[in-house]
Amino acid sequence: MKPTAITLEASLDQPAANGRYLYGTLNLPASYYEIFDFKQRMRAAGRSDHDFEFSVIDCPALPGLTDTRLDAPIIGELNAFALRLTGLDGVDRCVLNALFQSLKKEEDDLISLKDLINLTYGLQNVVIAANIRNDEELGQFVIENDMHDDVTSVPENARYLLDKKLIGKLQRQNDDGIYSGGLYVATNSLDMPKDYDGEHLPDDPERFLYVFRLLIAEAPMNNSEETRGSAEWIELPITHEDALRIAKRHNEAGMEDCVFYDFDSVIPQITAEVFGDMLNFSQLNSLADRYQRMNESGQLKFKAVLEGEKINTLTDAIEVIPCLDEYTLSYYCADKADFAREYLAYHLANGFDSKWLEQVNPAQMGEKILERLGAKETSYGVLSARRQSLYKLVPFDEPVAVQDNTAIKQLTLDALKKMTGREGLIIQGCGGDLQEWVDGINTALNEAGIFSDGNTFKDVFVFEHNGITNLLFDLNVADVNVSALAMWRLRAHSQFGGTWLSDYLTNQFGIDSDQISDETAESEEDDEDMEMRQL
Repeated sequence: MKPTAITLEASLDQPAANGRYLYGTLNLPASYYEIFDFKQRMRAAGRSDHDFEFSVIDCPALPGLTDTRLDAPIIGELNAFALRLTGLDGVDRCVLNALFQSLKKEEDDLISLKDLINLTYGLQNVVIAANIRNDEELGQFVIENDMHDDVTSVPENARYLLDKKLIGKLQRQNDDGIYSGGLYVATNSLDMPKDYDGEHLPDDPERFLYVFRLLIAEAPMNNSEETRGSAEWIELPITHEDALRIAKRHNEAGMEDCVFYDFDSVIPQITAEVFGDMLNFSQLNSLADRYQRMNESGQLKFKAVLEGEKINTLTDAIEVIPCLDEYTLSYYCADKADFAREYLAYHLANGFDSKWLEQVNPAQMGEKILERLGAKETSYGVLSARRQSLYKLVPFDEPVAVQDNTAIKQLTLDALKKMTGREGLIIQGCGGDLQEWVDGINTALNEAGIFSDGNTFKDVFVFEHNGITNLLFDLNVADVNVSALAMWRLRAHSQFGGTWLSDYLTNQFGIDSDQISDETAESEEDDEDMEMRQL
C-alpha cells in the first residue's frame, strides 16, 4: 500500500444540478487512474483542476500545510509535492519544516506549490546543526567552534563570562535560523533550486498508468516474511515476457510461483481479497489490460457495475465486461433523491415547472422507484438492472423488482391470501438489498443452531403491503427446528418485526386459516359428489 503524504479535500466551485455542493477526499500521491476515479466520484470527469477548491486536511510530514493558503493549486502539483514528501527522511523533514516557516512570513501569506516542490530538491545543501534546540545551546555551539570573529578574540579562559544566549540570538538572526525537531537550520543558506519551472512537473501522474501494483518476491521456504527484503513492485498490465523475466530474477519459474506482500489497485472494488493469491495472476493481468483498453465512460460504468452487482471475483469481473452495454448509468445522480427528480422530469410533460418537485420527499420516492426498477445507487451514479431501462414506467403498486440471480420469488397479495394451508416466517420492513436480508437471516439462524449442517431457507418470497416490503420464508420446504425458531422470532421481533404467516393473514386481512381449510374441505366433498353423479 502506498504511503499517504497528503490528504486532500476538494469541492467544485459551482453546485451540482440539485443545488448541492459535492465534496470528496483524495490521498496523495496517487496514480493517474486514482485521480481520475476521484474526479468521477465527484461528478467532475473532464473538469479542469481550476474548477475545484482544494484544501489540505492532513500532511504528517509538513503539518503547517493544513492551515496554509495555496496559490492556485492543481492536483498535478499537489501530487508531485506529495511524491517528493514520501522520499524524505527524518532530517530532511525537519529541514523542510524550517524552510517552510521562513517562506510563510505571515499567517495569510499565499504559498506557491512551485516553491514548495523546489524546496524539496535543496534540502541537502542547507546548513544545519544537530542537537541545538534554543539560543543558549546555539551560543555555546558558536563559542566552541569559533564561528564569530568577536568571540574568537576573547581569551579562552574568559569565554565563560560570555552571554551564550545573546550570542545564539545574534547568530540566529544573522542566519534567519529556525529550530526544528532538535536541529538548528540556517534557512538563508539555501539557494532556491529551479528543478520545477512551473509548467513541466518533475513527477507527472500521467506517467503512472498502472491498473494494479504487486509487491512480489520469491516464495519463502520457512518464515513467511523471509523474502520480503528482496521484494520488488511490479505494475500491471505487464507483458508475458517481462513477467517471466522478473519471476526468474526471483528464482521462480513463473509469476504464479512467486508470493505477493502488498497490493495496490486503482479499481476500488478489486481489492487484495478479491485477487486472492498469485495463482490468479494471469486473470488479474488480463483484467488490467482490458480495463486500460476501455474508454473513460467504459471504465466508469465498469466500476459502477462492480459496485452495484457486488461482484467479488476476478472471473465475474472479467465476464461482465462484454455485458456493460446491457446496463444504463445515470452519472449525475448523486443519490436516490436526485434520481427521483430525474425520473419524474423524464416522464412529465414539456414545460412542467420542475420546482414543483421540491415539494415532495424525493429520497423516499427515489428508494421506492429504485426498488421497483431493480436499480442500484453507486458511487458513480444510479445503475440500472441488467437489460433494463432506468426510465421504464412502473405503477406505484408494482412488486419490487428482483434480479434473476437471486433465490427470491415475487408474490402478489392475492397469491399470499391463498397460502392458508402453509406456514412461514415473515420479516417486515426489508429495505435495501433483499438478497442481503436473505443471506443475513440464513446466517443468523445457522449461528443460532436453528438450521443444521449449513441448511438454509430454499423458498423465499417478497411482497408489498401498505407500502412496506416484506420477505416470506416458507417453512413447508425448510429443514428447521420450529420450536427453536419460535424462540428466536420472539427475541428478534423488535429488530426484524418477525411474525408467522398464519398470524399475518389473520391480523392484516382477517383470514382465518382454519375456517378456510374447512371451506376448502367442504368444496372438495361437493366436487366428489358431482363426479359420482356424472358417473
